[in-house]
Amino acid sequence: MLKRPKILWEENAEKLGADLDRVQVWEAFSELFLDSSHTDEELQWLAEIIASSPFCFQELGHIAFYEVGPPCWTNSIAWLGGEGISFGADWLIEKCMVQMKKNPFALNGNPNKLRLEMHLLSPFYLEPYLMLDRVIELRSNDNLNPKR
Repeated sequence: MLKRPKILWEENAEKLGADLDRVQVWEAFSELFLDSSHTDEELQWLAEIIASSPFCFQELGHIAFYEVGPPCWTNSIAWLGGEGISFGADWLIEKCMVQMKKNPFALNGNPNKLRLEMHLLSPFYLEPYLMLDRVIELRSNDNLNPKR
């Protein structure tokens, strides 16, 4: 995986009317659905992108499991014998926007229901599930507080 600047998809986000902070989180989580192994350094870099976003933990779980996961998870089993290259910006943003509209996040939703659903889906979304643990750790160590 190549380290890309956090603002790489700014033009695509603007063109499609998507929130750049959310697009950066979509892109970071989408990396976890590629048939690629990640070094600890790469995982830490992705965790830093996600942890520095303005979204609360509950919303990050929703983004991973309900916005990025549905269009991307089959890729992690479809690439047999080869590494996936990253998802295209237009494709990922469009697909995640559809999912976001289909399953809007509600802060007043039941956090226990989301945690249970995340736990039940974790065999399919193991890397994003584990990434959320890294994000919690980063936020607690670095006092990164979401703006929302």
